[in-house]
Amino acid sequence: MAVTAEIWNKANTSKVNDVTAVRANVQRRVNDVGRGSLTVLLDDTNIANVVVGNVVRLYDNSVLCGSFTIERTEDNVIDPDEEAGETRTATGRGLLARLERGLVQGWVAPGSKPQSRTRVFNWASPTESADITAQFVDTIYTQPRDSLLWGDDRPVGWPDPYSSWMWTRDPDDPHPAGDVYFRCPFTLADPATIVIFLSADDDFELWVDGVLIQTQHMDPPSDVWWWTWRSGLVLPAGGHVIGVKVNNISSVGPGGLIMSVWEADAQAGIGDPIFVSGDPTDGAPIGEFVACEYPTTVPGWTAGEIVDKLIDEAQTRGSLTGVTVDFTGSTDTASGTFQVISEFAANVGDSVLDVVQALSEAWADVDAIAPIDVQLYDKDDSPPGSSGVTLTEGSNITSLSLISEI
Repeated sequence: MAVTAEIWNKANTSKVNDVTAVRANVQRRVNDVGRGSLTVLLDDTNIANVVVGNVVRLYDNSVLCGSFTIERTEDNVIDPDEEAGETRTATGRGLLARLERGLVQGWVAPGSKPQSRTRVFNWASPTESADITAQFVDTIYTQPRDSLLWGDDRPVGWPDPYSSWMWTRDPDDPHPAGDVYFRCPFTLADPATIVIFLSADDDFELWVDGVLIQTQHMDPPSDVWWWTWRSGLVLPAGGHVIGVKVNNISSVGPGGLIMSVWEADAQAGIGDPIFVSGDPTDGAPIGEFVACEYPTTVPGWTAGEIVDKLIDEAQTRGSLTGVTVDFTGSTDTASGTFQVISEFAANVGDSVLDVVQALSEAWADVDAIAPIDVQLYDKDDSPPGSSGVTLTEGSNITSLSLISEI
């Protein structure tokens, strides 16, 4: 059986030439990177391009059956008794292995220490997904500061006179029971230790840069909104995002959020204000809060958004050159619609391949073909023949061996 072999450049972006395969082998196993080999006669006119770093693509009757990056070559003589001639054998790993070189980094900017060993894709993630962008709005209902006297209706121990409640605590304006999600971006000109003062009606989760910092649940008779809750943390210079999920337990009463964020000061306790909630007329700056339409489904990410973002980040750092995607954040390779994932977590340092496999097991079927065109299919709407967790290059095979006799 004749095998057609193509040699592509190291970046896997353009074809160099064809060679004639004496022997060729491509292996692919479930959740394994896979390997391949190619043997070519040394008198092949294009043998000079069968070198370490170039890419081999193998075809059977014009059908791509596998590919690999050349990692090692060896010249020798085969079948000396039959005077078959000198050959060069090239071996290497499948192209899908390149996804191992794109590593998951923390949400903090490159060069800064990650705030967590886990990177969480959810409504509080610093970089928004399309679904989060669509559901978060600019309008926040606030209780005007002039309707509050200092200390009136504020939590015990509240640190400043500027903050006022959002999603108001007006007893004449009850809210439906359920969750509402708030986000507020801010920027630090220099590294700083910040202190966050927070209270909510009825309970809350506090996230900073995609990391869960504090959770306070309703525990009657000591209501959460009665007290001031504090969190302190060190952040690098640059952009950051605070996210707060507030839960209103009862539909017969109000719901609300009040927040104050300050730089820490070794002598005074708190120094300059960064932002506060509400609608102050002067003093501390107002935070640019946005919130979800309420009530709403939990905003989140799709498998397409997650994989595309990780590949894009890796390419920005100079990795995964030549890797393309055949899907969008909302639409899979077969033009189906991705499901929204409310939360997905990956370990910092995992490879893109690890993430793709984890998403495949939970949310999507995945294929990868040469030249590393990553394809994703929605788990419940994948086409016949899609490979699922068997990440296969070319046709959906688990093992293939092709041999051409001289």
